[in-house]
Amino acid sequence: MKPTLLMVLVGLPGWAGAPANMDDLQAMATTGAWSELLERAEDVPAAKRSPLWKELVASAATAVVQADETRASALASRYPFLSANTAFAKAQGQAALTAFEKCLRVEREGRDVLLDCEGGLRKAAPNATPELLVQAAKVLRRQFNPAASVELYAQAASRSKDVCTDAGLQESTLAALELPADAPRAKTGRTLAFETCWPALSPALKSAMVHASSYLRANACGPLRAKKALTELQDELCREDGQ
Repeated sequence: MKPTLLMVLVGLPGWAGAPANMDDLQAMATTGAWSELLERAEDVPAAKRSPLWKELVASAATAVVQADETRASALASRYPFLSANTAFAKAQGQAALTAFEKCLRVEREGRDVLLDCEGGLRKAAPNATPELLVQAAKVLRRQFNPAASVELYAQAASRSKDVCTDAGLQESTLAALELPADAPRAKTGRTLAFETCWPALSPALKSAMVHASSYLRANACGPLRAKKALTELQDELCREDGQ
């Protein structure tokens, strides 16, 4: 006698209508059925969602995002605990970086590309590592002038002072100091140059002051004077500029 369809279905884990249990989820993980695992993970009652349950969900979410980066944001919202998982955070960050690159290539009339794309990056990867932020800054540098990256470098340096020695950060900071003093990026450049990264950037700043432009003097004279880092000639030139 041939087995009936009902008998076949009863023999399958998580068959239609039956909630999946931990054994079912582990079986899905073993076979790499990651999407199915995510679809059925919440069948397990909240009281029974052990550390193993979180581990299975994190493994599934990481694998799914690696295959389809567009799902990162939704999964991060659905399972907030994923933000603490190193593997998922890395996959989420890479997805955010890819989306950032694509955003920079989209042309829309009247659109503030930097504001739009950087905002999207921060929303997609709120806990971005310093390394990811530096990667994003370098992506931005390939399409825009050096000063454009200063906000991303500032965010990275606020999370790790090791970023202060990055050559791109130095280039971006000095470029920002060549903007009018009231420009937002010039303000960020001053914070990087004279507060966050002063020890690492002071040699380059002192060198740049040898033949400083009026914009650089406007941004740097006051802070350098406060640090007693101006030569007599530089101090005189600053005062002639009213700085």
